[in-house]
Amino acid sequence: SIMAARRRQGGGAKSEESNVAWRGGDVGSSNNKRSGHLSSRSGVLDGFLPDVLVLLYLALLFSLGWFSMYMHWRLPEPLAVQDALQESLAASSASHANLFSALRARRHLEDISALGVRHVGSEANEVLAKATLLEKIEEIRRSSSSSVEIEVAVQNVSGGYFLDFLAGMTHIYHNVTNIAVRFSRKGSNPQHAFLINAHYDSAIGSIGASDDACSCSIMLEVLQCLSSDPNPYLSQHALVLLFNGAEETFLQASHGFITQHPWAGQIRAFLNLEAAGAGGREIVFQTGPQHPWLVRAYASAVPHPYASVVAQEIFQSGVIMSDTDFRIFRDYGHIPGIDAAFYVNGYVYHTEHDVPSAIHDGCIQRAGENVVALVKHVASSPLLANPEEEKHGKVVFFDLLGLVTVVYPERLALIINSILVLASLGTVYLATVRSKKLSHGQQSDHLSWSLILGSVAVQLVSWVAAAVAVLLIASLVTATGRSMSWYSTPHMLALLYGLPALLVCSTVQVLWTLRNPDESIEKLEKASSLASQLIWTLILAALTYLRLCSAVVFMISVASVLIFKNLLWEYAARKTFPKARNPELHYIVLVLFSILGIALPFLLALSTFVAVFEMFVPMFGRSGSVTPPDVVVSVLVVFSLWFIGSHIVSFLVLASSVRMKRFLGLVSFVFFAVGLVAVLLGLVFPYTGGPQPRPKRMFIQQVDRTYLNLDGSLNESDSVLLLSALDYLELAPMRNILPASLEIQKLECKGLMCGVPLFIPILQFLKNFWYVPIEEKLPQNLPSTSLEQVSAVLSPSGSKTNFTFEANFPVRATMFIRPSDGYSMTAWSLDSHVPPRTVPCGPKRVGGGGDQLDPGCYFIFYARGFGDGKFSFWLELIKDEAHEGNDGGKQPSLDIAVASHHLDPPHSKTEFLSKEMLEWIPDWVTTVTWTSTYTSYLF
Repeated sequence: SIMAARRRQGGGAKSEESNVAWRGGDVGSSNNKRSGHLSSRSGVLDGFLPDVLVLLYLALLFSLGWFSMYMHWRLPEPLAVQDALQESLAASSASHANLFSALRARRHLEDISALGVRHVGSEANEVLAKATLLEKIEEIRRSSSSSVEIEVAVQNVSGGYFLDFLAGMTHIYHNVTNIAVRFSRKGSNPQHAFLINAHYDSAIGSIGASDDACSCSIMLEVLQCLSSDPNPYLSQHALVLLFNGAEETFLQASHGFITQHPWAGQIRAFLNLEAAGAGGREIVFQTGPQHPWLVRAYASAVPHPYASVVAQEIFQSGVIMSDTDFRIFRDYGHIPGIDAAFYVNGYVYHTEHDVPSAIHDGCIQRAGENVVALVKHVASSPLLANPEEEKHGKVVFFDLLGLVTVVYPERLALIINSILVLASLGTVYLATVRSKKLSHGQQSDHLSWSLILGSVAVQLVSWVAAAVAVLLIASLVTATGRSMSWYSTPHMLALLYGLPALLVCSTVQVLWTLRNPDESIEKLEKASSLASQLIWTLILAALTYLRLCSAVVFMISVASVLIFKNLLWEYAARKTFPKARNPELHYIVLVLFSILGIALPFLLALSTFVAVFEMFVPMFGRSGSVTPPDVVVSVLVVFSLWFIGSHIVSFLVLASSVRMKRFLGLVSFVFFAVGLVAVLLGLVFPYTGGPQPRPKRMFIQQVDRTYLNLDGSLNESDSVLLLSALDYLELAPMRNILPASLEIQKLECKGLMCGVPLFIPILQFLKNFWYVPIEEKLPQNLPSTSLEQVSAVLSPSGSKTNFTFEANFPVRATMFIRPSDGYSMTAWSLDSHVPPRTVPCGPKRVGGGGDQLDPGCYFIFYARGFGDGKFSFWLELIKDEAHEGNDGGKQPSLDIAVASHHLDPPHSKTEFLSKEMLEWIPDWVTTVTWTSTYTSYLF
């Protein structure tokens, strides 16, 4: 087409030649102008060369994607130490003892996991796990260098506190266990220490190999490495290793350590090791607060960095229903720290499938090498003696593909972001001015503001249309009961929501090009590129204004486009490779610079969003039954595609030929249609069992429920088998396999927490509870659970009443308290202050009705390690002025319900919870079974 144009026009004006070169073919055809025939306009060259360039573009993108995923999943090889598997650590050779070995750490992991489920209060946790850890620590101490000192302190601690988690819980704990190890140079008497924390107790129903026996094993191996060949840094500071025995009871042991242990006053900074999945790279997802030196130490020291300020702001927003000991050390110890966790394969998190074989040796090696390097760096830092000197502001941090960590303070981020916003807006303006000069007055080549803003509008409309389309698909899938097909098969997200989003988005943008048949493709591509840049710039400005460090992801995108597309291409490469001289080379270079302009943002964004889906997809298996997961995940897919591919989609729409568009569109539609039909027909099942499970989660409790009158007499009682499904599909996938003998009914909401002995305050996240009425009562030899009123003292004014109670609880219990209408809680002995009444606890008693819940309960969580469960407490109520007066003691002023939880054999097993009775449960369902009592009191 170039040569044909030259022959027709005899080497006319450069601007007209450029226009012809981009349009190609018969530009004089009136049909082409009316229809916007893209086979001539969108092909940058004749024949198949346009498609070749598009395929080159896609090939380069695929290569970038492969490299990003390779770096994302890359793990180091475990240290090949021949003596790592020897029975005695003392037998390890001196040449290898001071190097971290995943093989030695795995031996610890296997030993701890072999103890089984380690609930707080169980023999496995309070006796066996403690003895195992102390034995291993003593073995390391005996083999340590003579120049080091290893001290061990076992703490049994009791206390209480309020945790603003979920709807809020007040905690009471008795005799939970901590094993603290202080490591220092002999005779140095250090006054400052760096703390590493992990917990050895496990969640109900899980042996907790990854959560958190793996971290305990890493800590043991770190102690082995450091004690065998101490470095000079030990002359300055100490290292404290805390093996805490009550984290799964909502962080109780760490609270006991940091508020009551004699070593707590020496702690100046900490590293918390956690897990929300079995393996992968451990990610630093919380730091500080306001101590940038810590994350700088991490960036300088660790050989395998993986850190994200985006993950920090997502986690601290409360979107993820989880918390760690980091919060306790930060809020109650007022010390800065680093929070790191495994998160890949969250399907096994808190299930029976969390076993050592699910954890790759490379994960242990990677984490161990990072911990050793970080400890050596921080323990030798003079900042550890007085970290308050470096307490200032927030910090931006992120890693570049696991190679290096970038860290800079928020105040610098504000400056950088502001400069980039101004520079970006300036380049958009200069682009319009420059195009006007180069067009020599010809309006057809002038890049006008109307075209740029039109492109902005088109891009916004196209992605909004894509979101609407996938929401409609998600609504259809949800309405037909086929939700969560992607839970077991994550690539279904691409078929079900990714492909239709791209199809709709591309279609809208193609229609935009058809409405501008007289505009050159190069001009439209430039306008589209500037439109994406403008949108990202405005978002960067907004996030910077809100002081969100996550603005860094948009900063990288804007900076990359500015450098490669607006600076190097426009002012260097475009002139070096002019179109008139060699159009083929010109467009090849354009493709390369288009790729370079998005390369770094694409690499980082792809890795980030893969991590997001690795975290969130398994999480929907335990996120409750209220929010439709397909609606949430479909929007997340569209947002991910927009962020990763807004430039890409626009470029492909404008650069590819009609035949390429038709081919890609047809293939995409066929794959989407096949996926949608397969889902609607139920051919893609949401769950899997086997060696790589994606299970459905269920709680099954046998419960004796008792409701007492105000005078203590029995109102009613029953026994039920309570079924709680933790995902949106509830019991629907199990309808065809449930035994006919099970008369499953929907539970009627009655009493506090709807009469459900809840373990945690999740009433607002579950639409229904299901039960089977049974005749058999629980055995009479269950540990005692009682609550007795000792006194009720009325104040002289008659407006206040002080209730005193004696309680006797088993090792695990929950208590729900709700003052009656007209009464308020003013003080109690359970904590230093009375928290807000924010826990939904049952049907509304005034106003409301229907399915509304009364957010007026106090949720009390009780746990103990050993000893008896007797304790006393008092509550003070005040009567509202509108309800003052003597009711003669006929109306209750206080509702209290107590739920006991018997998690360990023999009390957790009955005939109804036996293996034989539950054999109907398939391998794609993971269950936790236990017995409970629920007693409702009126006072």
